[in-house]
Amino acid sequence: MQTFGLIDTADIGAFFLMMEEDKKYKGVYHADFDCWQQYGGYNSLYDVVFDLGTSMETAKFQFTHKSQELRFWAWKGDYVNLGSGAELGIYKRLEAFGSSTPHWLVDKDLALPMSLKLEDNKGNTLIDYNPTKNQWWITGFNSNYKDINAENLTAYYTINFINHKDMYNNFIKSDDYLESKDKWSKDKDNKYQLTYKF
Repeated sequence: MQTFGLIDTADIGAFFLMMEEDKKYKGVYHADFDCWQQYGGYNSLYDVVFDLGTSMETAKFQFTHKSQELRFWAWKGDYVNLGSGAELGIYKRLEAFGSSTPHWLVDKDLALPMSLKLEDNKGNTLIDYNPTKNQWWITGFNSNYKDINAENLTAYYTINFINHKDMYNNFIKSDDYLESKDKWSKDKDNKYQLTYKF
């Protein structure tokens, strides 16, 4: 862990970002469901800044559900003082005056059961997070592993659509899903549960 004097800088960053430390693993943090980031939404400009500042990779999966454009947005990489991490969020496109914008909003009603696992290229499991509550943004950051290039990390994001089968059906028909189908796998016991390897 990186410290400044006797203060853990990861703890400071986690405090301001409304992260909670994992109950099992010291130095591992997860975003709170009601964190302030929900109010900002997301757009590709944020990714440009993130990419300039550190090593990161991102993947986007857009689809239409109930006449609304939705997007799963995934990230992995080095989060500076928070260490190696990964995230997956679900967002809806901002419409203004009847037109689509490049900005995406958070709608916590879209939250789904999700889990997240992150490994490095040495076989270490850095994060293994299976929350019981639905997530609109599942995150994990391990401050014990810093300065690892995104290409040396493998993330596994699991989404369970069992209570949202219509959303599942719309998602698996989308171009973004079909173009990356080889990176998605279905659970053998629950065909409505998908895992994306990134």
